[in-house]
Formats: sequence, C-alpha cells, structure tokens
Amino acid sequence: DIVHLDDMQHLIENQIALNRTFTEEELQWCQARGQDYLAALARTFAIKESVIKATGIAAGYFRSIEVTHQDSGPPSVRWAELETAVNISVSYRHPFAIAVAVCKLPM
Repeated sequence: DIVHLDDMQHLIENQIALNRTFTEEELQWCQARGQDYLAALARTFAIKESVIKATGIAAGYFRSIEVTHQDSGPPSVRWAELETAVNISVSYRHPFAIAVAVCKLPM
C-alpha cells in the first residue's frame, strides 16, 4: 500500500479519527520520531492497509491491528484476527510511505 503525507496531515487534524486508527503505543512510537512524526504515522498506516489487503480480512477498526517495532529489524503486526505470520516490508521516500505485507493463508 502507498500513503501520501497529506493524507496523514488530514487525519491528525481529526483527533477522533486518529484515535480510531492508531493505538496509544503506536502514537507514542510515532511521536518519539520527532520531526518524522507524520512519516512514522504514514508508514504505520500503510502497514495496516497492506495487512488488510494481503489477508483479505476486513478490519472493524484499524486500531484492532497493532504495528510494533523492535530496536532492529522490520516492524511486526499483532491482530487477533490473524492466524498466520506476516512478513512486512516498509519504505519511505518523501512524500510517500510504502508497505508490503506477505502472508501464507490457510487453504
């Protein structure tokens, strides 16, 4: 999935939509990025979108999918609906965040 920074700018102007989209932990992680706050939000949103598209599972709220980060390596996803591992690749080049999710679905 691909997300433009302008889309995130509009999202942060609506606190209700922001809180429905991101968990507290995600918001804290993005805010800790300082000047890269908007880019971090865009990357996180792109990851959520890519997971939904890769799995074909509709998310009631984006907030139900949580993107987590380690000190090194790619981000990971926690989602109760997900019964398989998901490999995430995410990239950023101003003004776009791009994420790809690959998973093996049960037959």
